[in-house]
Amino acid sequence: MSSIALTPLAFAGATVTQEAPRTLGVSEVNDVVKPLSADLERCYLDNAADVKGAGKLDVKLGIFRKGTIFSVDVATPGLSAKLSKKVEACVKKTVTNAKLTFPARKADTTIVIPFLFQKTNAPNSGPYESCWDPRGCRV
Repeated sequence: MSSIALTPLAFAGATVTQEAPRTLGVSEVNDVVKPLSADLERCYLDNAADVKGAGKLDVKLGIFRKGTIFSVDVATPGLSAKLSKKVEACVKKTVTNAKLTFPARKADTTIVIPFLFQKTNAPNSGPYESCWDPRGCRV
């Protein structure tokens, strides 16, 4: 009869480390960018809220593997060149002033943060006064 002895690969007290992923994931990007979202939206809405046919803002960030930003590009389809430059200047200033830092990774990451805006003029579309009370609301 033969017996086989299994030898553990890790010794007691040894630590096993996992490698960092090659690039940033969606949740990591959201964690860093989410606090800045309202300011980026404001850059667009302050300059282009009344433009018919507009409604899209793409913010493209180039991120070094160490987690710092090396480029900020802005796309605003449907806007005139003059308005696009205003939105772009605001977005770049906002991102630069925020000094965003992302987790370090093995490679550079390029991300695009899309914003979509929809303007409606539907009759009776609000805003409506409302009440939220667990005991009910008086009419």
